Amino acid sequence: LDIAEDVLTRDDVVDAININISNSCKEKVKIGTMTFENAIEIIRISKNIERIADLSTNIAEETCFYISGRNIKHSVE
Repeated sequence: LDIAEDVLTRDDVVDAININISNSCKEKVKIGTMTFENAIEIIRISKNIERIADLSTNIAEETCFYISGRNIKHSVE
């Protein structure tokens, strides 16, 4: 259960990294140090990784429920 709960807290970290990557790419395109096409690809990859983290969170929530009977969806204790 500790590992499953740890997954829940780390999802927020992945969300923040995704936002930082997106903002960084937008800024680099704006100042001309990155092409629009490269920025779109990097943002897409980052978003896909963020989605994997979301799905991992869902699996962790279900695992906690099956093992302990506790419903911890969308919360961290």
